Amino acid sequence: MKLLPLPHEVRQVIIRHYASPIKTDASQVRHDLRATSLTMGEAMLLAQIVSTFRPAATLEIGFGLAGSTIGIAAARKYLGLEGKHLTLDPYQETLSGSVGFVEIATAGLASFVQWLPEKSENYLNGASARGEGFDFIFVDGAHGTGQVVTDAFFCDQVLNPGGIVVFHDGLLFSTMAAVRYLIKERQYCSVDLPVDSKTRTTLRMLRYAPVLGVWYATSLISKMHRSLVAVRKEA
Repeated sequence: MKLLPLPHEVRQVIIRHYASPIKTDASQVRHDLRATSLTMGEAMLLAQIVSTFRPAATLEIGFGLAGSTIGIAAARKYLGLEGKHLTLDPYQETLSGSVGFVEIATAGLASFVQWLPEKSENYLNGASARGEGFDFIFVDGAHGTGQVVTDAFFCDQVLNPGGIVVFHDGLLFSTMAAVRYLIKERQYCSVDLPVDSKTRTTLRMLRYAPVLGVWYATSLISKMHRSLVAVRKEA
């Protein structure tokens, strides 16, 4: 995938978010980005994808500490895209202590994000029935196999032709099962992301082939960026 350079303004928003990895929620509980969130480089890659493809409607499963939300919303703001980035997370006010709200406000992005406290399977099932469509979806919710495959199933129902789905934690069995479903049964194609070093990629392929299968190792791990793996729906 040939991505456009990330605009300086968007990069700076992401850098500021990650500059202080310890985030304090509304109850003064401390949360560590390094333990629970995607990396700054991964957030920048999400922003690059949005900046390059200019998706009209974007959706995210998992708000958490808002690293991915900030990357996507900052790119949308820079591009002047209409509408808000939609993020689903029924646990933002409980497990995450509303850190996400604090962080998007700090980043000046609160008005560019819509949060819904709904489980992904419930919202997406309803969205499909309502005929809603999205052009870009980022999946980083619960990581059990049933949940991630369910997310993939419903994402397929609402993703517009030519749309992209990006999964976090691409080296988990659950993510492999979800990606395999989309490619093998729904005819999605894998997306080449900017990869890590050839040595690191090769070592990953060798390490995970016995666990996730040779097909996944050679077809998907070889195209991953850190733990991000992406697929695209036929146009």
